[in-house]
Amino acid sequence: MKNLSSKLLLCLVASLWSVGRVHAQTPYVIDSIEVRLFYNENDDLKKGDIAGNFSKPIDDSSFVLWNTIIGAGDAEAPSNQTFVRVHIIRKDPHSEYTLRSLEFLASTATGTLVKRKVSFSMLNEFDKSGYYIAFMVCDTGCEELRLNAQIVDPKSGMVESAMSRTIPFECGE
Repeated sequence: MKNLSSKLLLCLVASLWSVGRVHAQTPYVIDSIEVRLFYNENDDLKKGDIAGNFSKPIDDSSFVLWNTIIGAGDAEAPSNQTFVRVHIIRKDPHSEYTLRSLEFLASTATGTLVKRKVSFSMLNEFDKSGYYIAFMVCDTGCEELRLNAQIVDPKSGMVESAMSRTIPFECGE
């Protein structure tokens, strides 16, 4: 029993050391997932020509997302599309040019709306603004929207950075 415990402890230490090593080599991290409504048309009851434009960022729970498909809640006009922008930053400004993949999944309780894999690399090591990858998610506005993004090393398949957001869309009478 003592020998088995020693082997398990050794495996645990080796695993933690290995994870720490890989994590230290991660060149990029996901900094944020920005979400905005895309206004499909103007709202006759509200002033302004905003069709084809975006809402302010949906950053917190104070943005009311009730019946956005008809322009209700805090929506300024009808919206059934959601714009998502993933911001990636370089973890080490001196890391070399490294190819990675961003895997993005947007889903609701009823299914997958977007599933994409996008290859990227940051060319300019001195650019502090980072790298942006955008997605348009259609058929949104009545169901809670789950967004998941992760950076993956294409050679090892290892997830190096991940972030999730939930957007609490709801509809009703």
